[in-house]
Amino acid sequence: MSFFDDEPDDEPTRANRPARPRQAQTRTQGDGMTDAEMIQRRRLVGAGVAAVLALILIFGGMSCASSRKKSALKSYNQQVANIIKSSDTEVSPQLFSLLTGDAETADAAATANKIRQLADQNVKDAKNLDVPGDMTAAQRNLEQVLNLRANGIKKIAGDLGAAKTQGRGAVDAIRRISGQMQLFLASDVIYSQYVKPLISEALADADLKSTEVLGSRFLQSFGWLDFGQTAERVNPDAGGAGSTPTGEPAPGSHGHGLTSTAIGSTTLVAGDTPSRVTVTAGMALAVTFQNQGDNDEANVKVTAKVQPSSGRAYTTSKTVSQTKSGESANVSLPLTQAPAKGSTATITVTIGKVPGEQKTDNNTASYTVFFN
Repeated sequence: MSFFDDEPDDEPTRANRPARPRQAQTRTQGDGMTDAEMIQRRRLVGAGVAAVLALILIFGGMSCASSRKKSALKSYNQQVANIIKSSDTEVSPQLFSLLTGDAETADAAATANKIRQLADQNVKDAKNLDVPGDMTAAQRNLEQVLNLRANGIKKIAGDLGAAKTQGRGAVDAIRRISGQMQLFLASDVIYSQYVKPLISEALADADLKSTEVLGSRFLQSFGWLDFGQTAERVNPDAGGAGSTPTGEPAPGSHGHGLTSTAIGSTTLVAGDTPSRVTVTAGMALAVTFQNQGDNDEANVKVTAKVQPSSGRAYTTSKTVSQTKSGESANVSLPLTQAPAKGSTATITVTIGKVPGEQKTDNNTASYTVFFN
């Protein structure tokens, strides 16, 4: 046995303890914030900056999109204006100038076809427009407007040659030309009631209320809707219903006789004895005449020449579309220049000669009128 076996230990045995976890070292910043608080702040600031940048990008994109939209709407409006300006200031004046001109038959037809080509080009230009979504309805109506005009001109071009001749064929052609004026009127109505308001509405929705939208008027006067006025303007010598298709007068007698002329309630007396008439607003001659032939007639022109005792003479006239054999017709001829009180005028009324008419001494009468 060893000597040291029974010798007690001088020091107790040290127990082994688990190591304590090391706490993170915390440093205090100069502003009193810990590192963790500083990191958290930086994260929040970074998130805020990212959010701001995102908003800038979003609103920037929206602003660019809005700018592009406004630019597209304004561009569309301008292109429509250019097309309508061409239709109203080039096509329409050329067409109506041709209708009232004295061009020969072949020349009139050729010129009408050139005008038709201009109208067709307006249609093509409209179909090729870059149409913003907000202008879809306006575009649809715009194309209808231009198609109506082009179709009307096409049909007029086909009839104008015949309209410049004489006889029943000429009268029928003029009647068809007058009918095409309904297409032009419809185009003007559609543009004013649909195209222009729809464009204006789209511009206003895009905060472009101050942008001007061009109006349109193709039909130059409502008188073109009346066959008589159209006949007088296109070809007053066309003839009438009493003509054969070749232009020769139909068998039987032709012609009219002047029956009476009145101003208001006063029936004028032919000759040098003055008829006294009270001056009022809107004075007109009420002319009555009778178809005294065996045939119906068309395109009958009634004219009144007014020669004041002092001043220049002037003429007023209208064309009656048709008269029936044996029946009376009436027409009102406005005195376009108001007569002065106390003045005298000589008024000569004439019923135009129709093809085949032999007796014309009863077509004309002159009246002396004193205006009080």
